[in-house]
Amino acid sequence: MKAAMRSKMWTYNPRDDIDFEKGMLFTNVDAFRAALNDYVIQKGFPLVRQKNERTRCTAKCGIEGCQWRIHASPVGDTTTFMIKSYHAEHTCVMSKKNTKATSD
Repeated sequence: MKAAMRSKMWTYNPRDDIDFEKGMLFTNVDAFRAALNDYVIQKGFPLVRQKNERTRCTAKCGIEGCQWRIHASPVGDTTTFMIKSYHAEHTCVMSKKNTKATSD
């Protein structure tokens, strides 16, 4: 079980594009949030966090009518976060203007 979880654990690689998928694991909620911010900067769309707590994180595309959405929460009693639902398709026109891009 632990080997299967490690194989789906997300690791940061600055040279690769981030591609989310249902079932992907993160070490904790902060790792998921950091990956989500980097993803939004790479893809170029505004992000709206509907729920942003220690026990769950739900976000959607900030453009009206777009269907992109992601939800992650802990696996059991651990701090490991897993993407539980993910709708990857954008139905909007993306923009390279992004408020999530910072000097970091």
